[in-house]
Amino acid sequence: MNTHPTTKPVINFVHYWFFDLRGGEQVVKNFTEALPINHLYALCGNYDMVNALVGKIPVTWSILNKLPAIDKLYRNLLPLFPLACATLHVKNCDIIISNESGPAKAVKVPPEALHICNCLTPMRYLWSHADEYLETCGLAKRLIFKALLPYLRYWDKKSSEKVHVWISISNHVKERVKKYYGRDSTVIYPPVRYHNFYVSDTKEDYYLVLSALVSYKRIDLAVNAFNELGLRLKIAGDGPDMKMLKAMSKPNIEFLGRVDEEDLPELYSKAKALIFPGEEDYGITPLEAQASGTPVIAFRKGGVTETVEHNTAGIFFDSQETSSLVSALKVFEKNGVSLNAYEIRERVALFSEEIYQQKIQDFVLKTWDLFKMGKLKH
Repeated sequence: MNTHPTTKPVINFVHYWFFDLRGGEQVVKNFTEALPINHLYALCGNYDMVNALVGKIPVTWSILNKLPAIDKLYRNLLPLFPLACATLHVKNCDIIISNESGPAKAVKVPPEALHICNCLTPMRYLWSHADEYLETCGLAKRLIFKALLPYLRYWDKKSSEKVHVWISISNHVKERVKKYYGRDSTVIYPPVRYHNFYVSDTKEDYYLVLSALVSYKRIDLAVNAFNELGLRLKIAGDGPDMKMLKAMSKPNIEFLGRVDEEDLPELYSKAKALIFPGEEDYGITPLEAQASGTPVIAFRKGGVTETVEHNTAGIFFDSQETSSLVSALKVFEKNGVSLNAYEIRERVALFSEEIYQQKIQDFVLKTWDLFKMGKLKH
């Protein structure tokens, strides 16, 4: 890593919430390691989570964090996000970076500050996956959400106008930023914790799914395919679909529940392949699998098409139907992929945290120089 210049801009950072340690939170951690972040802002969360993630950086919460049981309610409070953002004032900084798959970019920022948005995705439940979200709601919630959707889309698009410069985490997200906000963006792929993973000397006779067990991840597709073929499948993760998926599974499918971080490298490295049947904006598990020397069998859509090379480090299937995944599995069982485990691992070395942090640092400081010269406008 390069050292920061002697004269450093004051940088504050906005994240939507701090309750789980997932991909978005790992991005926050990398930003704090790449840049001298002065202060964090978020709609809600807890201090212990922040301290464990990034150390003792000061945090300011919105009024939502005063609500009782906010850790259980926050995902259902979308109609309150505009109000919460309006009361969350980012202060005393030269640069504000918002980490966005929700409302982070809508907070109030100093008019003289540079605003960079690192877009994980435009809010899926407002835009690309609104219809799917509505299908999961009860009648009352569905009616309320449909009534509020035009206003929430207006608010989200209006808040996008506050951003000077956009980063997207994949070309897939870049297209959405252009479609929904009318803005161009620079793609900087988030990293895999490359050095946490390793290649095993032996592979065991199982395939792996590592995912939250929710409907849009399409784990049911994997279950149906492995029921048909009788191949051994381990499913790591939990979620509301656990009971339904267990009920439809045959004995060759094993549910591991939530797996501890320290146990993941061995689980990845000994698997024959990772099964990735959903559409994701980026997808970190395919990179973790490849860092473990494990190929990926994935639905050919979304960010995975940018991080997995077909027939080289994985195999794609073209439709979210059991027959399509079954065909891909049969091809893999017969032919495998062209790279060996060590070659698969080596091809994702460019996604390491060190390289990512350097790219982020270079991008932010270069953008700051352009801003100071008056070459950037909203």
